[in-house]
Amino acid sequence: MTRTCSDCPSPISKGSVNGRCRRCANTLRNRSPEMRAHASRQMKEARAAGKLVVPAEVRSAAMKRHIAENPSAIARLVEMGRKGAAVINANPEIVRRRADKQSATMQRKRRDRLAWCPEDRRDELERLRSALGVAEAERIMREDLARIEARRVASLSYEDRIAERLARGATVTVRRPMPSREHAFSLTGSGLA
Repeated sequence: MTRTCSDCPSPISKGSVNGRCRRCANTLRNRSPEMRAHASRQMKEARAAGKLVVPAEVRSAAMKRHIAENPSAIARLVEMGRKGAAVINANPEIVRRRADKQSATMQRKRRDRLAWCPEDRRDELERLRSALGVAEAERIMREDLARIEARRVASLSYEDRIAERLARGATVTVRRPMPSREHAFSLTGSGLA
């Protein structure tokens, strides 16, 4: 009979002491803030001591060593890259999907980058950018938007401003009036009020 993980239906080895598969045991271990802090501290110490080598650096060093030992390797690698690109570019479905993904990514990045500017003013911002440069155009647009917002807020009544702040998620705090210290009697018996 095969033992199974207590968290998922995966089989576990005989050496498992906690009754979990490796994946679930690692997930549980890595959720612990203490263990993550400990691992982070160890990684920082190893990196500072120069003991930790990033895998990309290892691959890069191995590739440089391979090219240095085999001068013809560059030509082979270039040819392999061309063949791979030719195969990918020959498939119209892959080309279309890549173009769609790039277009969606560019639109999302533009939307995120210009989130501060209302959509109806973005064309105007683009015209300013082409005429004045990015920094100057953004400065002018931000100043104009701030001026418009200040005018709008100034035209609101006190109640409308409070309602708007509440709609944005502000919390209401009730201030209790301070008790008056002017009593006609004294609890100390001194007769001083």
